[in-house]
Amino acid sequence: MSVYVEAFFVGIRLIAEDQFGITSTTRLKEHIRSEGYGFADEYIRHLNEFFSGLVIVKDSSNLQRIEEIARMYVLLPNDALIVATCRDHAISGLATFDRDFSKIKDPVRVKI
Repeated sequence: MSVYVEAFFVGIRLIAEDQFGITSTTRLKEHIRSEGYGFADEYIRHLNEFFSGLVIVKDSSNLQRIEEIARMYVLLPNDALIVATCRDHAISGLATFDRDFSKIKDPVRVKI
């Protein structure tokens, strides 16, 4: 589910930047509070359709592994959680736009 949440956030952030010039998380939150998510309805619908066809695995609960990955690769906690989850479930590839994963060899970053 952490990958879904990450894709949800990054997607709406990119749409808000493109449509409204919003570049900060604070301004994005303000926009959502005042206007809602309507600006991203189509994206969210497509995201949900895509994820409904996937097998969702349980996020890693190995705290030591998450911390080690975060420290070793200088990743933010959610990115470290994604890598740990992939390793827990022997997932060998990670499709992502995020270049932070480029230094990870297990799982291999599949550029999209």
